[in-house]
Amino acid sequence: MRAWIVVPYDGSPAAQSALRRSAAVVARAAPRYCGLLVATVGLDPSALDGPVAEATEIVGPGLPVRVHWLTPADPIDALRRLFADAADAILAVPLGERGRAPWYARACRPGQVDAAMMLFFLTPRDLKEAAARRPPASGLLDALRRALGRLLPRGAPRSARDGL
Repeated sequence: MRAWIVVPYDGSPAAQSALRRSAAVVARAAPRYCGLLVATVGLDPSALDGPVAEATEIVGPGLPVRVHWLTPADPIDALRRLFADAADAILAVPLGERGRAPWYARACRPGQVDAAMMLFFLTPRDLKEAAARRPPASGLLDALRRALGRLLPRGAPRSARDGL
């Protein structure tokens, strides 16, 4: 059975390194895995091109990459639902890294999501290289999405955030 490798992604050097390392695993064991599923907090599902282009730039053009939007109100619960629907998927995370967003730190903690895990030990060199190779923001909408993802209250009901 072929499985997707799910990589939480917040754009941080830790997330970029985990994505790159996950891509190397998929490339080495291609018949075993379908590809990479990048799980990120999203505000506008019509803006899929930005995260897909960023992920493709990091992993290279030869691997299948899909993006799964996690709801900003509760991204961890959305990640749990993703694994409930795709029981054969594997969660790939860097061990001990926090990233930029609080949801990312929670997603990377063992036990937060009931899933098989692939853990990566990242060296300071991995993080430094990822920070140096950081792809430029792919436009104003992508930069705004990242900023809002970091600024929105965590765990607030959608109606409270939106003023509804």
